[in-house]
This record gives sequence, structure tokens and C-alpha cells, in this order.
Amino acid sequence: MAGSLTAPKPTRLGLKVTTQCNARCIMCTVWRKRDSGEYLSVGAIREVVNNPLFDSLESVSLGGGEPTLREDLAEVAEVILDCRPQIKSIGLSTNGLEPELVQQRLEEVARLSQQRGIKFSVGISVDGYGDTHGKIRSVPHAFDRVNETIRLLKELDRHLSINLHINCVVQPWNIKELTQLSRFAEEMELPIQYFPVYIYPSLAEYEGAVQQLEMTPEQKEGLSLYFNDSRYD
Repeated sequence: MAGSLTAPKPTRLGLKVTTQCNARCIMCTVWRKRDSGEYLSVGAIREVVNNPLFDSLESVSLGGGEPTLREDLAEVAEVILDCRPQIKSIGLSTNGLEPELVQQRLEEVARLSQQRGIKFSVGISVDGYGDTHGKIRSVPHAFDRVNETIRLLKELDRHLSINLHINCVVQPWNIKELTQLSRFAEEMELPIQYFPVYIYPSLAEYEGAVQQLEMTPEQKEGLSLYFNDSRYD
């Protein structure tokens, strides 16, 4: 039809594979919901990815909740790749709070990715240096746990190619530690990505949640100065 428009099909898909989580992050709403722990079955995921809408899909990112809490995580990845063999990369975000479990789950996905000849990327959440990370995640010794996860995944990377990086949600709790976090990433020999905190409207339902995340004008100015530093040119 003359004058008609066809929207391009997406090349990227972000898929929440579970709402179950072993952290209680102050900036997150997932764990606060009553249905926390629910997830799409493998069959339902197959049905979604098989939709013609995703005929041009090139990359998939698996998130949650905490995706490594799914026992069938590798099966989820396999179904996606079977449905869309043209996919070039698969990514995953983890809080890294259960080192051995994370290693086990990600080794399975890494082996699958290697067999299919696609890129596998893993983002590990580190939102504060030392005790601050534990306070943000509401998990004791969270920073030590993540350190161990990084160590295990770097060992795994020696024989299974995994593109590792660190993710950090920038918020009032960690603004003063960004330099320490950058140094930590350098020591781990990993790139670090920063994401500004997003205050979901639904957080207003929970007493004190929004107040913990709102930045003062001084904090915003300091943040602007930090990221405009010549090191980031």
C-alpha cells in the first residue's frame, strides 16, 4: 500500500527469566512484589522467541531477579539459540552472591555458547566498596562473595571464553566511593559500567524507599564533576 510504513524488527531482546532473587537491594522493586519467584517456563520462552517479531534477533540479555537461581538456565539459553540460530551474542547479569552456584550455572551457558560459536558476556553487580555493597544489597559480606565470584569466573574464562565486566548502579550511597570502585575494577582487570539509579514510581509504595535514593543538588554536582573528569575523555 502506498505510503504505508513497516516498523523494523528488533535485533536485541532483554528477557527476565525469573523474579526470584537472593538480594534485597534498596533500589529494586522486584523482590518486594508478592509474585517474586515466578518465571516463564521453557515452553513459554520458546513460544515468545519463535514469534516472527524476533526474526532479526542478533543478541539476547538474560536478567531477573537473579537468573542463576534458575536450575534450567542453560536449557533456557539453548531453547533461545535453537529458535534463533542467527543470534551472535548472549549476555547475562548476576549479583554474584552465591559464587559456586554462579560458576556452575554460567559454565553451562558458556559451554553452550562456545559450541554455538557465539559471544557470551557476563555483568557482575558491584554497587559499593566493602561494607557499602552489603548495605545496598542488604546481604552480609556481599562484597567478599562477589570477589570470590569474580575469581571463579576469571578462572573459568581461561578455558571458556567469557566477556566479564562490572556493573554499578550510581546512587547516593556510593557516590563517594566511585574512585575506589574504579580502582577495584582496575585491580580485577575488568571494565566497569556505571548506570544512574532509576527511581521507579512503584517505589513510592514502600516507606522510605524513594528518600534513600534521591540525590541532593550537591551530590548531583559532584557526580557531574566526577564523570566529566579528563580520565573519561
